Amino acid sequence: MIDNAKSEMLILFKASVDVEKPKLVTGIEESSFLEFKKSLHTNGETIDKAYLSSIAGFANNEGGTIIFGIDPDTHELVGIKDKYENLDNRYVSTTIRNGLDGNIDYIFYTNRYVGLLIGFLTISKANSKPVLVKVDSGPVKRGEIYYRYPAQVTKIESADLRKILDEEVQNRVNKFIESMQKIKDIGIDNVAFVNTESGEVDLGSKNNQKLVLHEDTLKKLNLIKHGKLVDRDGAPAYVVKGEIEVEATAKPVLSKEADIYESFFNQTCEHPNLMLQQLTFSSSQYNPLFFLIYKADLTKTTAIELINSIEGADVVIKTKNEVLRRIEHDSKDELYQEGVLITSLQLHIEVGKTLDETIQLAFERHNEIKPSDKIKVIRTLAYNNLINKTNIADELYEDHLKRIIEASSHLSADFIIQNKEYVLEQAKKIYSLISIMKSSEATLIRKVICNIDRILYLDNIEA
Repeated sequence: MIDNAKSEMLILFKASVDVEKPKLVTGIEESSFLEFKKSLHTNGETIDKAYLSSIAGFANNEGGTIIFGIDPDTHELVGIKDKYENLDNRYVSTTIRNGLDGNIDYIFYTNRYVGLLIGFLTISKANSKPVLVKVDSGPVKRGEIYYRYPAQVTKIESADLRKILDEEVQNRVNKFIESMQKIKDIGIDNVAFVNTESGEVDLGSKNNQKLVLHEDTLKKLNLIKHGKLVDRDGAPAYVVKGEIEVEATAKPVLSKEADIYESFFNQTCEHPNLMLQQLTFSSSQYNPLFFLIYKADLTKTTAIELINSIEGADVVIKTKNEVLRRIEHDSKDELYQEGVLITSLQLHIEVGKTLDETIQLAFERHNEIKPSDKIKVIRTLAYNNLINKTNIADELYEDHLKRIIEASSHLSADFIIQNKEYVLEQAKKIYSLISIMKSSEATLIRKVICNIDRILYLDNIEA
């Protein structure tokens, strides 16, 4: 995930740099996800502790990137020292490990733009919040909690701290519910419980025997707390011996929108009921609602009952009401389309040809197309590439992402049904760039996904 964020950041920044101006500047602004630093400073083999507040701020929000070598006031690229090119990430890890209390994923990388070296430190949203500062460094004090607000990092406001703590509680509740769901899936008669203090395995009341895991095995499984095995109640104890290899895999905790959309794109969903409930906590009203209802094997009536049963301070009432309205009233005739296509234009961008070459060809072949129609032409070319299932160059994603999204909103129901895997793959590729989109583009791709969701699943749900 962090590698994807790196690729997306480099694409965004490259597209934002205006090389036509006398001074090299970037067109992007500081935001909840971006912060500019004019220079990069290190101390020995660590980066300066002054960056701890910014790192913690991003980790406590939704993640983001610190860009080094940009003048925050003018947005001019000034660059950082050449010695920092491909700086080893241990410089960052040492500072974070010694300065912050929390589990943070990050990556530092550099790139050159017209000879200027620019540094990027991308930080993921923390797995567990809040992240606290644990050292004193200038104005940053031990025990303080920082949060990234639009264009600034500061000490967290009480409302945002409550939100973080409530999310942590909700995550723990979700884990508990997932555990209960696993017990249900396995079957209560097939479940055994291990006492991590004694090593005893409870096989259920119907079994008169006792199972005790061997101490060496338990040590390898990291289950015993005190390293003591017991034989209680006079029951026969069976010791399990032998080599057991365990591969630890971390299952991500359900986190708002990202997991829901990932499930939709992959068409797999282990916990559709939980995700359906999670929709009511989202600020976005556009989501693959009917996919989740279908996967949960619910009717419209039972889905409405489930949504109505969700209460609490974290519920976004406007979103909840919109979810209920969509369940009752959405239809496949209400597909959302953005922008106009030029139906007479049948060209698409062929391999080996640039966008500009294809646009020029469109003007030459179609006298009715005016120079002022250029945006329509780009949108139509992108649409034609989609329906021909022809690859769209990365450069078009960089420079004309909105036109691609608009084009995808015009895909017909028949095309989506007949080319389901392809359509989902294209939607996933666009959605993967959502963290660097403008808010209008992010809303539009969500609406497009709602189109796909309605077409694929609405008719499969009973009233």
